[in-house]
Amino acid sequence: MLDKFSFKDLHLDKDFLVEGNRCYSNSTCVFIHAKVNCFISEGGSGSGDCLLGVHYRLDNGMFRVMVQNPFTNKRERLGQYTSEMEGHLTWKTRKHEIATQLANSEYVWDERVRQRLLTMYAPDTDWANV
Repeated sequence: MLDKFSFKDLHLDKDFLVEGNRCYSNSTCVFIHAKVNCFISEGGSGSGDCLLGVHYRLDNGMFRVMVQNPFTNKRERLGQYTSEMEGHLTWKTRKHEIATQLANSEYVWDERVRQRLLTMYAPDTDWANV
């Protein structure tokens, strides 16, 4: 499937397969589609100490939750919550759903990438370092 995309659609990633990797090699680097790279890069907290995927809104004291959908290229609004943990769990559930779809899509042709997406966003994974 790799041949159906142009090189402008691909990113050479050195630390997706091996977290924290700093060495470029055949066994540690992989070309991933830009949609995959955008998906895995998105999700950090936008408000200091909030949990992943959660942004605290000063204007209303609520926790806003959004996730980037690589299939639509839009941010999905998942709601606002009074509980930071409830917001995080909502984000985590949706992130897992999209990761599963992405892992089984045309944008993933390397089995290592597919397995990493499924493992990285598994419901029972500690996502503190995602």
